[in-house]
Amino acid sequence: MKDPQAAFLRHLAVERNASAHTLRSYANDLTDFQRFLATRGSADVTTADAKTVRAWLASLHARGLAGEGATRIADNDGVVAGV
Repeated sequence: MKDPQAAFLRHLAVERNASAHTLRSYANDLTDFQRFLATRGSADVTTADAKTVRAWLASLHARGLAGEGATRIADNDGVVAGV
């Protein structure tokens, strides 16, 4: 199976003409999400559901990081839908 993170970033670059800065931001968000999943016993983003995404967004908010990352995720139908 191909790497879903790489596929999503490629989609943003090719289909949405995302800037290097945007791609870097999404890559950082996805890496953070994978770390969050690992604390819950899985780093596989393809198995995450909406409840898990909401829990991650709550963890971002608790760390004072919910602003732009949460907006990026919400604006693009979430990590789960995007990957």
